[in-house]
Amino acid sequence: MSRTIDLSHTVAQLVKEYPEVKDIMTGLGFKDITNPVALKIMGSVMTIPKGAKIKGISMDKIVATFEDYGFDVIGLEEAVAAANADAAAGQGVGSTENTSNDAGAPAGSQDNAGTSDAADKADAAGKTQRSEEERQELLKSMIKRVGDGESMEKVRDDFVKEFESVSVHEIANAEQGLIADGMEVGEVQKLCDLHSALFHGRTEEEIWEEEAAAAAAASKKQVPEGHPVESLRRENVELEKLLNEAESLNISGRDPDALMEDLQKIKKIRTLYGKKEELIMPLLARYGYTGPSDVMWGVDDEIKAEASRLAGEFYPEKAMDFRKDIAALLERMKEMIYKEEKILFPLALENFTDEEWEKIYRDLPEMGCVYVDSYAKWSQGEEYIRKAQEEEKKRLQEVEGGKIRLEGGELTVAQLQAILKLLPIDLTFIDEHETNRFFSNQGKVFARPLSALGRPMYECHPQRVIPIVKNMLAEFKAGKEDRMEIWTPNPAKPVRVVYAAVRDEDGKYLGTLEMVQTFEGIKEHLK
Repeated sequence: MSRTIDLSHTVAQLVKEYPEVKDIMTGLGFKDITNPVALKIMGSVMTIPKGAKIKGISMDKIVATFEDYGFDVIGLEEAVAAANADAAAGQGVGSTENTSNDAGAPAGSQDNAGTSDAADKADAAGKTQRSEEERQELLKSMIKRVGDGESMEKVRDDFVKEFESVSVHEIANAEQGLIADGMEVGEVQKLCDLHSALFHGRTEEEIWEEEAAAAAAASKKQVPEGHPVESLRRENVELEKLLNEAESLNISGRDPDALMEDLQKIKKIRTLYGKKEELIMPLLARYGYTGPSDVMWGVDDEIKAEASRLAGEFYPEKAMDFRKDIAALLERMKEMIYKEEKILFPLALENFTDEEWEKIYRDLPEMGCVYVDSYAKWSQGEEYIRKAQEEEKKRLQEVEGGKIRLEGGELTVAQLQAILKLLPIDLTFIDEHETNRFFSNQGKVFARPLSALGRPMYECHPQRVIPIVKNMLAEFKAGKEDRMEIWTPNPAKPVRVVYAAVRDEDGKYLGTLEMVQTFEGIKEHLK
């Protein structure tokens, strides 16, 4: 049966109607359309003929391809006329000619010699008339230039010339665009600090000051006391004070003992980073912003590893030997605060629902405070917790007969809960679909936020670990392995983690059980 595709409709409309349009367009050279963020932003205003004009792709080829896939193509003349009209009006579907000083200027608006003022206005018009795709390509090319070793100052000068302003969305999308174009996540991760410095130098000083002031005023209404973002910002304020103190001590060299104490405090960043990695990044990925979990998490890991190394190796008598490494660490941590405040938190505030924030609020105490003594109460979050607890009680009471019948007898839900709390081991069950379904976490060796339940287990692991976990589960499912054991390399606090395949009486794979147990103090006991 023939299907009809109307080229006057936007790309987003066409993909919604026929999902295979995305794959067809990718094959034609519109690879950016596979990026969910680009599809959401550009696809809602871009038609295929407009995109073809930007890309230089023949419409005859496009029409023939869609016809080969069984489509009747309509709306071509109307869409092409609209694309040509946009190009004539200088709306960014043409080439770099749109960015020249006289781009978009009406006839007779300048004298023969021209004026600086008119040129500036025309230049600004050219900047704002670029399409979303053109802006993204420019941003990505500048990031790549920095990564290729070109002078930061030269690239930044071009950045200032080319852009009037850059939003947090464009920065996030540029990062994701590099990954979508085939650049390895690890390579984007290496560029993270460099391209952050590029945007930071421009946007903070010349663009975002006004945005930040407006956002700060709005946030007082949008982010009440006790809201998760307000709590995390308080943590960052105290962290920055600590970093500044350590920086001063490191530069002056006056009190290496105090610097050593600061390094021990800085090492606790692992817990603070864990909050955003487990509570915010996975949700952002669901909204199409995969950059934070793909890239920022990796940079977090590097910072955590370096903070632990310096805290473990530093000693006052050789303070001068560590000065350079400490300075580099402190700078990276300050830059990460900037990324969180200017990119991560605004993106989350713009996208997350009230219920999602309420769940994050519920889970924050599970992971503990780091640089503040406590978090303020959020009335909306407290009400959510109260209702959720009531619903949980009702749900538990709905178990048949109030009892669970097991092979060795029967238990009430209350009895089972009480028994699990007494076990000297933390349990996590991942079902056959690799989804977190249950945990008991009395030992609290690792944080277990309730929001992880019902989510793919991979969302709770850094990128570097995911391939290992996937391989292990594949071995369990295939019946090649039944158990995997890992010990943490910490003699003072050894922790054993055992993964075991869970199978029914017929050998069918039901899921995987993770068992975590700490043996802290066992050496003293054995003596």
